[in-house]
Amino acid sequence: LIQKDRAERAEKRAEQMKKDAEIEKLARIASQERAEQERLRAEAEAKAKLEAQQLAEKERLRAEQEAKAKLEAERKAEQLAELLRQMGIDPDQLPQN
Repeated sequence: LIQKDRAERAEKRAEQMKKDAEIEKLARIASQERAEQERLRAEAEAKAKLEAQQLAEKERLRAEQEAKAKLEAERKAEQLAELLRQMGIDPDQLPQN
């Protein structure tokens, strides 16, 4: 009877150890999945940040080109006005379209 009781307790301990091992395995898997999700989230954030930086740089370059084009147009308009003055024509008196 004592041996039977010991055997049953040993069997229960073995079953509990097996359950504990399975729980640890599941916890490890869950931890790995959380880590992978965090890695993917961080990767997506980094990609979004890079895209935002690239977009900002593209917009800065576009604005710079527009400013240069405006300055060039103003310079040409001033040259044209000077030529008109040299010809005796007041550019401020020309009709506006």
